This record gives sequence, structure tokens and C-alpha cells, in this order.
Amino acid sequence: MEVNNDTLSLDVSFAVEETAEHFITGLFRDQQAYIGDRSNGLDLLVTRVERLPDMECREEMAYTAWSPVVVSLRKANDRYATYLSPEDPDYGKLLYRNLHQKWQTLPGAPPFPETKW
Repeated sequence: MEVNNDTLSLDVSFAVEETAEHFITGLFRDQQAYIGDRSNGLDLLVTRVERLPDMECREEMAYTAWSPVVVSLRKANDRYATYLSPEDPDYGKLLYRNLHQKWQTLPGAPPFPETKW
């Protein structure tokens, strides 16, 4: 990644409020952040942290992914996973299962919506 600007905007999302609190407290305390690995990175000065409003949940919702969504399947006898196309008949079912498993790890999460596959 090459940054040719003096301003960088970064969107960070947390499912657990306590985790977000620790992250934001650290940013306010130090007013700096480092993004990168041991060899390459950016030292950043934090000038603003903004909390976006909570999402309004409805019976039916549409989402837009900010990064590619990857779904894979590894069968018992396969050495490597197979990455599925969104047109694959199992894609939706596997994506739903993955989201459901993640949802179940959230403390105090309401029941996950059921669907028919």
C-alpha cells in the first residue's frame, strides 16, 4: 500500500462493545496508531474518532460488503478447501452457517433469524 496524502480515513467495526471501548480508549490516550508489520508500516496521528449510530434492525435487510466475501468448503477427503462462486448452490447455505456461528459467540445476542435452504 502506498499513501500519497496527509490524511487517511479508516473505518473499524466491532461486534462487541467492550472491545470497541478498549480500542477507542487506547486511541484517545496515545493519539497515535501504527498500521503495518515489522518491516513496513505507517505511524499515524489520530485526529478524530467518531462513533456511528447503531444500526436499525428490521425484519428484512440488505447489506453491502466493503471487502470481498469468500466462502470455502473442505470435504473430508480433500487436502485443500474449494472456494465457491456466489452462483454455487451451497454458497448461501455456507455463508449463513458461518454468520450464524459468529453470531452465537456474541454475549447476549438475540436469536439469529432462521432461514430455509
